[in-house]
Amino acid sequence: MRNPDVNETLDSWSILHRLYGFDRRRWAALPAERRTAVTREAQAYLAGLAEDPDHDLAPVQVLGTKGDLMLVHYARDFEELARTEMCVDALALNDYLTPRSSYVSVLELGLYDASAKIHAQLRERELKPYSPAWHQAFDELMAQQADGAATRLWGRIPRRRFYCFYPMDKRRGEHVNWYALSYEERQALMR
Repeated sequence: MRNPDVNETLDSWSILHRLYGFDRRRWAALPAERRTAVTREAQAYLAGLAEDPDHDLAPVQVLGTKGDLMLVHYARDFEELARTEMCVDALALNDYLTPRSSYVSVLELGLYDASAKIHAQLRERELKPYSPAWHQAFDELMAQQADGAATRLWGRIPRRRFYCFYPMDKRRGEHVNWYALSYEERQALMR
């Protein structure tokens, strides 16, 4: 954004959380050979995604009433996420899954402290705001931030049986609006 009152962010993985119900009765009624074939097909495809440097995927058991299974899928962009979603839907396993819910998000790193420091450095250099030299210096400083945060931005999904997540929501209503707070107040809350 390049606005001193708005923090910069670094975006990384495009993420799709898909929650499913699993039809255990239909699954149990299948011949053992068919269950094995369906399982092998799904395992091979999902393992391939989990090993791909441009993707990551974790199947997770869901506790509670939202579903039985969640697939958490990371991809480098939304095009890859959409392509992979169609491939997962084409698996034979999908015949035994009922979509319950999904969330689409982007993993981002908010640069509250770094944004303020970048703007301070640009002022110290006495560059005319928004001039070509200012933009070039800004881009260089942001690139340094991205390089320094690469392992946080592009980390792999930890392999665990259970996950806890919640959709992040910065309120934007009339009476409670995150963005009505000053930059300094938002910065302090994000520490």
